[in-house]
Amino acid sequence: MAERARAAAEHGLRVLRVALRKDRGLPDRQLRFRISDAYAFDEVRTGWAQPAATACELELAATLVDFVDSQAVAALPLVPHDKLERKADRAVQWMDRAVLATEPLIRVLYLFFALETLLGDTSESLKAGLVRGC
Repeated sequence: MAERARAAAEHGLRVLRVALRKDRGLPDRQLRFRISDAYAFDEVRTGWAQPAATACELELAATLVDFVDSQAVAALPLVPHDKLERKADRAVQWMDRAVLATEPLIRVLYLFFALETLLGDTSESLKAGLVRGC
């Protein structure tokens, strides 16, 4: 019920923002209001839900830092020096975007982009020619 109500409220806010945009006295910053995390249908049916994009705290304990240092990806330089490092760097960027994506389909697409970055060969001007031959 809350999700159905959220869809209606989001539609109402979109219409409200676009309509208020006509008022030249309102700057865009004032039109960036959003739906709250809390909801109430009556005195009994209340609750809250954080959006999927909400970040959580993570304490980087020494054991986690050691774990990260033991991973091959930690050895990637800030500035790639050769073709392999450039491919690895681009794949890491796609994988990072996948971690931050909140929609499952977008997450999978980003992970496939990372795979294609690593396996694709553009030497013959064919996008992912080697992947297709597998």
